[in-house]
Amino acid sequence: MVEFYRMFGGEDRDVLPAAASVELIHNFTLVHDDIMDRDDFRRGIPTVHRVYGEPMAILAGDALFAKSYMALLESEALRRDPEALRRAVESITRATIVLCEGQTLDYQLSKGGEFSADDYYRLVRAKTSSLFVASAELGVIASLRYEYLEDARGFADNLGIAFQLVDDLLGLVGDPAVTGKPVGSDVREGKKTLPIALALERLPREESELLRRLWGSGSVDERQLKELVEAIRESGVEEEVRRIAESHVAKSIGHLSRFPEGEPRELLRSFAEFVVARNY
Repeated sequence: MVEFYRMFGGEDRDVLPAAASVELIHNFTLVHDDIMDRDDFRRGIPTVHRVYGEPMAILAGDALFAKSYMALLESEALRRDPEALRRAVESITRATIVLCEGQTLDYQLSKGGEFSADDYYRLVRAKTSSLFVASAELGVIASLRYEYLEDARGFADNLGIAFQLVDDLLGLVGDPAVTGKPVGSDVREGKKTLPIALALERLPREESELLRRLWGSGSVDERQLKELVEAIRESGVEEEVRRIAESHVAKSIGHLSRFPEGEPRELLRSFAEFVVARNY
């Protein structure tokens, strides 16, 4: 958000609370998602409901949600203009609704059955891109340059998709020493991702059937899993997923090119390129 604001000559301090509002929304959803998913750890640290119990975790998430709006009100750039503040509230509210819709879809898909690429992209746009979009929108709104909103959304939506594609790829074939996740972590957890869907299509029959058996089974033979991950690496899935992610980054940068030149635009461009090249 801050870099979008800086592209139009704004000062960081005038929008930092608004930038924080997006992160507050993000953390609110993580606390509640962990309760729904019965996850005991997030990034290796015990989750809020595990440490403090579900009632306190629900309240903590609710408080984070409320504080996100307080942060908007504390942003000097938004307080100067009633229309900007209205648009900012609308942006954050819309993102939260879309996030809830995405979590609903995620919950429904977790109950089993087939899933399609369309399901995957709907999920990614709702659970990942929505906050990227809100962040980009807030920077433009605070600048009062509403004519750039569509390109801000296009940049952020495509960047969010690319980010999640690579994240899901690393959850399947990433190096545990780099990612900090066990080998084939998304297979263990039964996650429904595009890389796994592509692996099911690309693998020879025997390996494809093994993937279906291990996928979310809760009982994984480590030797079989390592062999399966190696087969997936050799199948070309990684290259295909990165090509898809690169195509979204190219679209993202295309939207970015319509913004004023300068350091903030170059930083955003570099970030977009990093998202697709990263291995952690």
